[in-house]
Amino acid sequence: MGARGGPSTLRDHTTPPPGTPRRATPRPGTADAFGNPTGIGRRQAGLLGERLAGLPVDAVWHSPLPRTRMEP
Repeated sequence: MGARGGPSTLRDHTTPPPGTPRRATPRPGTADAFGNPTGIGRRQAGLLGERLAGLPVDAVWHSPLPRTRMEP
């Protein structure tokens, strides 16, 4: 469980009924002092992409920080 009693990872969820919207709120990956992803942070982002690749996406929101705009 997470700090507020909720799920701590994407694995800790129940399957909602068909047609129910889902929302994923991933935490930022490891970054350096300037906010740029480290090698570990890039790997974390890649693993998240693999995890979410098969899910339908209607919209994506992100912050203006450099680590949220990196392309593969």
